[in-house]
Amino acid sequence: MASRRERGSNTDSLDGTRVIVTGAGDIGSAITGALRRRGARVCTWDVSGERLASIADETGESLTRVVDVTVPDSVDAATREFANKWGGVDGLVNSAGVLSVGPFTELAVEEWLRVINVNLTGVFLCCRAVIPLMVTQGGGSIVNISSVSGLRGTRHFAAYAASKFGVIGLTQALAQELGERGIRVNAVCPGAVESSMNDEIVKWSRASSTVDLDEGEIIRRTPLGQLVQVDDVAAAVRFLLSADARLITGEALAVAGGLSA
Repeated sequence: MASRRERGSNTDSLDGTRVIVTGAGDIGSAITGALRRRGARVCTWDVSGERLASIADETGESLTRVVDVTVPDSVDAATREFANKWGGVDGLVNSAGVLSVGPFTELAVEEWLRVINVNLTGVFLCCRAVIPLMVTQGGGSIVNISSVSGLRGTRHFAAYAASKFGVIGLTQALAQELGERGIRVNAVCPGAVESSMNDEIVKWSRASSTVDLDEGEIIRRTPLGQLVQVDDVAAAVRFLLSADARLITGEALAVAGGLSA
């Protein structure tokens, strides 16, 4: 029997695919745009209405919702609303995240909890809300945004690295548990991305004279010699959501130009 590709099917098309994207920052905005351009019906969630307004302006669409991914009721209500509107959920991209950078000895408990709550508990809550819908409809795809800091711990990123390691562990556990239900779960692990978050790292690096986190030093340590662009991350997410990745699950895909951490 001829394969789908041999029959000429456009396996990277997302026409009609119903996707939730969390986080309207630089990466989340790029993902939203990339998926919509491939024909997906995307609702973007963020705790900031101002960031959501910028996404609507850029894409010409307004399918957004203010959601706090750390609050179960907020996530559950938004998931029900999306499913009622579109009849189900085919894809979930957990992109919402916050950064913490600094020496471990100066890391406050409140800061640790903030990072873990958004970066890891938020992923858990969104997956918990969406997975029953995917099970009912017979399948789906989840992509969690981790980091190269989730593959190998990074100096001065204790809370962030711990949260991103947790995202990969959760990804792999869910992939094992949900594969028989037709649900694929993968992670994308960006390196140093040219973004507002990276600007925070560079600013802290210069203020603290921490040379190894300076942008020039990061580029020097990156084999391909450049920062990752948000569109590079979006392309990886788009691929993992598509039928081209139909046999890929439980993977942590680094999009980092070769940077290990």
